[in-house]
Amino acid sequence: YPTSFEGGWESFIGQTVTFTNDMYVCEHKGTTSLGIAYRRLRTPEENAKGLADGDSLDYYAIQEANKQDLIRLWGVSSNSVYSTRKGARIHRLTAKVTGINELQLKGDLNLLDNAFPTKLPNMGYYQLLVCATNIEHFWTTIGQLGADNAEQLERQKKKIATALVHINADIYAICELQEGRSAISALTDAMNSLAGETQYAYVDNGFNNYNADMVGFIYRKDKVSPYGTMQFPYAYGVYHYRMIVKGFKDKNTNESFVISLNHTKSKAGEDDTDDVRMENVQKINECLTNITKKQTFKDSDILIVGDYNAYSQEACIRYLVEEGDWEDQVLRFDSLGYSYAYGSEMGYLDRVFTSSSLSPHITAVHPYHINTDYYYRHGYAYNEDVTMCRYADHDPILIGINFSSETAFENIDATSSPAKICQDGRILIIYKEHIYNILGQPIQ
Repeated sequence: YPTSFEGGWESFIGQTVTFTNDMYVCEHKGTTSLGIAYRRLRTPEENAKGLADGDSLDYYAIQEANKQDLIRLWGVSSNSVYSTRKGARIHRLTAKVTGINELQLKGDLNLLDNAFPTKLPNMGYYQLLVCATNIEHFWTTIGQLGADNAEQLERQKKKIATALVHINADIYAICELQEGRSAISALTDAMNSLAGETQYAYVDNGFNNYNADMVGFIYRKDKVSPYGTMQFPYAYGVYHYRMIVKGFKDKNTNESFVISLNHTKSKAGEDDTDDVRMENVQKINECLTNITKKQTFKDSDILIVGDYNAYSQEACIRYLVEEGDWEDQVLRFDSLGYSYAYGSEMGYLDRVFTSSSLSPHITAVHPYHINTDYYYRHGYAYNEDVTMCRYADHDPILIGINFSSETAFENIDATSSPAKICQDGRILIIYKEHIYNILGQPIQ
């Protein structure tokens, strides 16, 4: 598939067929069916070249191709739907063709790559690990946008804290913390309780009397220390609480850098919100430009993270790269990845940009797929799953940073057998006549 179906589905209707190629799970459609395709479906805004204000031939071509390639597979047990993650492969699917783009499962699902991840992606040889994550409305007050009762609240807090401690980052840049200091302090306490020691602290934003959507930092006290006066792209209004800038210093190397954490306007509702997101990123760019010019934090190394509610080819993201001259680290390290799935399509709503001076020190940027691939009933509102998985609707984005300076390497015969060579505390690997450093980058 799709080669055998190029003439249309009609000739196969009523027949039972076996697909020789694997099919990918793209969507959980109710409790008894899955959306599948012969490839993962990326949202058009993620990779439509030349996209301009939503009016692009590439956009509509991708949109139509996704629609044509999505197949509904009926007859899947509720247990199978629950335990199957998006991205899993169905090997040698046997099904009856019941209509155009509709199949009825025959026999069992033979799933490959269905194990939920428990190991972090390869982040290279980093000294500091930053985790940027949306935690999906964490309130400590019952009955707001978060938990409906005390049991749900405890489960939500446990799932988030378990995931963040498991990730073991040095700095957490968090979106959708609510209720001023209440939520961030409760989450910090939960993380310390799981860690068995008071190693985590939070940056006090001064937002104690604000009870809506905000952002904040939690950090390892033994690894980094925050410094400098917090800066804001907006002086007042709702985005004053959703966009903050703070300096951090690595205690091991004494190197410092600046993190800009942002949660721009969501796509929710029927109104066009592109203009608000464009205003958001213009404010971010203006604020960071002024910070750099005035040397507010006495450092030009800037890391920009957060939930931007926009995919890679949307105007506000292109603005940050083309007009702001910030370097897109998500597309540099993992251009085919994703941090969010809406329906059957996936892409990046969560972004990572850097100044040109910080870019050489980034060892890797990857999403950690412990949320968006999961069936919704793994969430805290249901008692089926008390693990860290599906603690939110976005995947966390991990960023590795290494401030070590470049080291000189002596000449090595790259035709020799594979070996590991330690020099100046760095590891070199000879593999297939090429020499790599520990970051996985070839050495010229």
